[in-house]
Amino acid sequence: MVTIPGSRSLWEATFHDVAEAIRLQLGFDYYFGSFTAAVAVLFFAPITILSNLLVISAFYKDPNKNLRSPSYILLSSLAFSDFVVGAVQTPLTAYYWIDSFMAKRFPFSFTILLSVNGFVGLVSILHLLALSVDRFLATVTPLKYATTVTKNRVYITVACIWGYSLAVGCIAAALEKIISAGTLLAVHIVIPCTCMTYLNTRIVVKMRRTSRELNSCVINEQAKVFENRERKVAKLVLLVLSVFVMCYLPWCVTMILVFSCSACNLKTLIYVYAVSGTLLYVSPLIHPFL
Repeated sequence: MVTIPGSRSLWEATFHDVAEAIRLQLGFDYYFGSFTAAVAVLFFAPITILSNLLVISAFYKDPNKNLRSPSYILLSSLAFSDFVVGAVQTPLTAYYWIDSFMAKRFPFSFTILLSVNGFVGLVSILHLLALSVDRFLATVTPLKYATTVTKNRVYITVACIWGYSLAVGCIAAALEKIISAGTLLAVHIVIPCTCMTYLNTRIVVKMRRTSRELNSCVINEQAKVFENRERKVAKLVLLVLSVFVMCYLPWCVTMILVFSCSACNLKTLIYVYAVSGTLLYVSPLIHPFL
């Protein structure tokens, strides 16, 4: 657990105070872990940018507009958020850690970096939540899906996701304190992930039930094609969600331990934090290849 110099408690400090306290307590280990993580994420950046550009290009240049369905609109917007990770978030994070390694001081407040990461991360989380809702409606209420989930509504949803995420990132930067800004960001991780878990559990149960029903009766070929297509999209969404959870969960657990575990070795936690922080940039790298 990190110790804040002075009389203030951890919960009265800002994220920048915590980062400064860790830097002073660990010295070389802090700089080495941060520098190594920065170099690793910079290696990911070009691949993340190019691969997600290909996904976005395929969406807009599709001659038959087969990729203009609501699900693929959400997936293309998710690809754009992953592109922002490679083009904006990764260079900013790498500059912060490399400059602090070279100059032995932070180039700007850690709160700013956390807010940018929170903004981009929340965009990804809310896109995955929207995709889960989309697949839930397509699976559970297939007859009402076409009239409920329209392209205009999806475009409005995408705009709301980006606007709301930006607002949350700005509010987190304004709050600064761990107890307020940290709680705000944590709530926006826990609640969507809980909803996604519930929705995707319902989707899996419904898909299995539908599969048994189709196998027990005679249906036409067109219905089979439609069912297979919906199943493939649902599996894609589940796969994207699984990758996201595997990449984000270690970082979230490590952050909690850094702030709350007094029995844990801080040096070990910082190295784990560097590795788990690098995993955050693996998710946008993998998405285009799924």
